[in-house]
Amino acid sequence: MSNAGTAQSTITGKPFNLDGSASSDADNDVLTYQWTLATKPATSAATLTSPRLAKPEFSADVPGDYVFSLIVNDGKANSARASVTVTVALATWRDADCSTDGTKLPACAMDFSDNSASVALVQDSGANALLLETLTSTSPAPRKSFHTGITGNRAILGTDILHGVKLSEFAGISFKSKDDGTGPNTGAGFPYVNYSISKQCDGVVSGWANLITNLSDMSPTGPDADGYYTYTADISAGSKAWKSSNFKDPIYATDGTTVVLMPNKTATGGSLQAFIQAYPNACIYNWPNPDAEVPLATTTPAVMLLLGSSGNLTAKKAWFRDIKIGDKVIF
Repeated sequence: MSNAGTAQSTITGKPFNLDGSASSDADNDVLTYQWTLATKPATSAATLTSPRLAKPEFSADVPGDYVFSLIVNDGKANSARASVTVTVALATWRDADCSTDGTKLPACAMDFSDNSASVALVQDSGANALLLETLTSTSPAPRKSFHTGITGNRAILGTDILHGVKLSEFAGISFKSKDDGTGPNTGAGFPYVNYSISKQCDGVVSGWANLITNLSDMSPTGPDADGYYTYTADISAGSKAWKSSNFKDPIYATDGTTVVLMPNKTATGGSLQAFIQAYPNACIYNWPNPDAEVPLATTTPAVMLLLGSSGNLTAKKAWFRDIKIGDKVIF
């Protein structure tokens, strides 16, 4: 008698196993298995690659219901057909795998550093931390900046899981950090967060915007027992942590006037809510990056935590813990 197991729920892109192991034979004969993907969403191109296993693996490509049928054979005759339905929801950025084995960066993050700057998972005060470090030397061979294509000196932790997320749905970012000096991370060359934005969420270069939040604008609290300060950049109307990344050019309102939505990085910050009101379709966007050095990704991760600057070769260190986007733990 065939038994296709119990109904399941999962998300797109996440492998799961069907389970026909509860199938049985009255004479305890050895069974062979034949699974069939009976029905699937009309736009799905997914296939069942190992249909003769008792527990074949499958990964759905689009949301919807997938119905699998199972027939077993005891060497004499086929059983009646049994079926099971797997309901698949669309995976979101909140479902991204950000796990780490304790020696590598989180699975949802990457080291996108310039030159000989780096990001590494280290032990600090008996617990895991991410160390962003820049050096005074430009050797080994210079690496082009992720954005300008020039030699830089920035340690960059990037994540691309937020691609396409509307700014109106962005939940803000928080983390704990300390540097190799004293007090909170502030001043030129110290850490900041960069967000690549498409104003109409269409990837058109003319609609590109780059927003930043400096740690000095994030009202740090602390330190804790290990010397870490807590930083938060929220999206409330009263938050003034947001700026244009350009030194000279602010971001203006859509009416073509000189109304400034986002001041440049040397001025007092602006409100993300005002930006969203002017550009309601704006989303976080992984921009194409033809200057990326192989084997790095060919797109710029949309959200980046940076230490250092292109023109400053001073050695700096900053440690990070408890990095979250909303309630999603990145590290």
